[in-house]
Amino acid sequence: MENASGVYAGEHARFVQAYVNLGSGFILTIYEAETAEALEEQFEELGLPFEEMHEVQFSQSFAEMEGMLKQMGKI
Repeated sequence: MENASGVYAGEHARFVQAYVNLGSGFILTIYEAETAEALEEQFEELGLPFEEMHEVQFSQSFAEMEGMLKQMGKI
């Protein structure tokens, strides 16, 4: 990745994770930023195109889901 050092430095937003399908060219990236505008600025500076941007309001790992279900008596 040509701009990996710029992604790592993250002046306006912090890179968290990427999911890539090389065959289809699909890339999903997870960033943390104060605002959508800050993330857009980061992408523009790095020359990274984007089609959509969505705010994530909740995340849960498999282990966290398992713990929740156990606590609820569901498993």
